[in-house]
Amino acid sequence: MHYDELNSRAERNDHDAPRFTTPAGEIVGWRDKGVIRASGIRYVRAQRFRTPTDEPPSITPIQATEWSPASPQNTIPELNEALGVTEQEFHAVEG
Repeated sequence: MHYDELNSRAERNDHDAPRFTTPAGEIVGWRDKGVIRASGIRYVRAQRFRTPTDEPPSITPIQATEWSPASPQNTIPELNEALGVTEQEFHAVEG
C-alpha cells in the first residue's frame, strides 16, 4: 500500500481534527480508522555538511496530515531479488 492510499483513506475533517499544543507550536493531526495521528512533522533543519538545528517554533498551525517522503536509500540488487522487489518500485514517479 502506498502512502497516497493511506492518506486518501484517512478522515480529513479540519473542524474535527485533533489539535495539540506543543513548544513547536499548534499541531493539527488526523484520524485514521480510530487512531489519532500527527505525521510528517519536521523537527530539524539540515544544511549540507552542517550540523542539524532545531526547527524554529511555528506561528501558524503545523499541518501534520501527510506522510513524509521516504529517505533516499541505496538498493541491494540481491536483496531486492530475494524479496521480489523491482528496481522501479524505488524510484519516484515524476508527473
